[in-house]
Amino acid sequence: MNNETACRSCGGKNITTFLDLGKTPLADRLVNMEQLGGEEPRFPLQVAFCNDCSLAQILETVPPEQLFGDDYPYFSSFSPALLAHSKSNVEDLIDRRSLSSDSLVMELASNDGYLLQYYQERGIPVLGI
Repeated sequence: MNNETACRSCGGKNITTFLDLGKTPLADRLVNMEQLGGEEPRFPLQVAFCNDCSLAQILETVPPEQLFGDDYPYFSSFSPALLAHSKSNVEDLIDRRSLSSDSLVMELASNDGYLLQYYQERGIPVLGI
């Protein structure tokens, strides 16, 4: 595991921790019946603010082989059920919020843009981060 001591964006050393959630298990790590009650790996989860560039960021980097193991369940643009749900959700939001080509939809942690594609199909500008 890697503990960041500099900003992930600008490299500045002027970072301040503002939220410490202690050691937490990994999100989306599913266990089977035999693993219930067993110890789950836990990792520090601290969020810091860079006073130089204003980026909020986590301080610990979990190695990808631990974070995305062979049984990692999240396949955003490869899951027909998730895509159908996302499209329905977007259509509902467009209607309820009266979004148009004058709007801008921003999505943090936008992955491969699977959600934003449905806004684009309706002519609504998007920004995926």
